[in-house]
Amino acid sequence: MDDGREVIIEFDDLEYMNHACIELIDDWQKQYLGTGGRVQIDWDTLISKYHDKFNRRALPA
Repeated sequence: MDDGREVIIEFDDLEYMNHACIELIDDWQKQYLGTGGRVQIDWDTLISKYHDKFNRRALPA
């Protein structure tokens, strides 16, 4: 990916997210912003995918 481009990351079809992936995306975003790029991430949706994983485990089968 060329430096300076705008990147949009969408999570509409994502069913599962773990903490390590969230950290990876966060680290990548910081690095890419440092190159002059722009990043759009819907962090609320991403974090909800992480929390939904735990909520599904708590629900009775």
